[in-house]
Amino acid sequence: MKETVHNSAIKKIFEYEDYRKFLADFFQEQKRISQIFSNRYFAMKAGFKSSSYILSVIKGRFNLTYATIQKTISAMGITGTTAQFFENLVFYNQAKESEEREKFFNRLEEIRKNNNFYKLDNRQYEYIKAWYFLVIREVATLVDWKDDYTKLARLIRPPISTDEARTAIEILLEIGLIKKDNFGRYHQNSASLNLEGIPKYLLTNLKKELIMRGMDAIQVIDKSERFTTFSTLTLSKESFEYACEVLEDARRKIIGKSLNDTNPEKVYEMNVLLFPVSYSFTREKTDNVNK
Repeated sequence: MKETVHNSAIKKIFEYEDYRKFLADFFQEQKRISQIFSNRYFAMKAGFKSSSYILSVIKGRFNLTYATIQKTISAMGITGTTAQFFENLVFYNQAKESEEREKFFNRLEEIRKNNNFYKLDNRQYEYIKAWYFLVIREVATLVDWKDDYTKLARLIRPPISTDEARTAIEILLEIGLIKKDNFGRYHQNSASLNLEGIPKYLLTNLKKELIMRGMDAIQVIDKSERFTTFSTLTLSKESFEYACEVLEDARRKIIGKSLNDTNPEKVYEMNVLLFPVSYSFTREKTDNVNK
């Protein structure tokens, strides 16, 4: 008879985006609830020769192979969609090419969508599963659209369908991010959103969607209505951290200005990106170059 492992990490596995973090949480929980559980005990169940192997995986020293993934799944006692999710999460984390990562990310999303626990217990996350939910939350409370969902849909840029607009309003009302008064007007329950506690994979997916909207905007929106710029820089770690502080400070100031704006005319999306386009290197000294 196969042993069933009861573990809070397993119950929340669909919220994980890093399999090493999942394994670390799994081990910590198992050691807390079981006196016999140890690295050696797990290695014996999995058929690993070294009791420190899985610890090395958690610390990032080794990757899991297809064979060791199956052994790990068996030792954890997980089956079905939970096992499928773990396997694809490993492949997603260890993928080196963006196309490969995209393939496994889509598989993870499909498993999440088909999982009943996710559908029933995480309704509050629906509003960040599509980029236009955030936009509709703003537009619906600034315009008297008189429950004309076609009109509301056409105010979104690029336009969405009438059904998408209706679904967005229904969900935003259901989870309390907007409310409707006795006169049929919509209002926000708070001026800004708190995204703390949202599973990382959902935020990652949302950011990707918003970046794609930005790419489209460069092509279809006149430059008089948008601001885009780019610079290729060389930075030390200290300079990078300084740049992040400056950008975050600017972002907060712009948000503050937005919150105090009494006459808004459009909804904008602001994406700020600063990322490496090379691996770390040691700069060759000028003296050595001139010799």
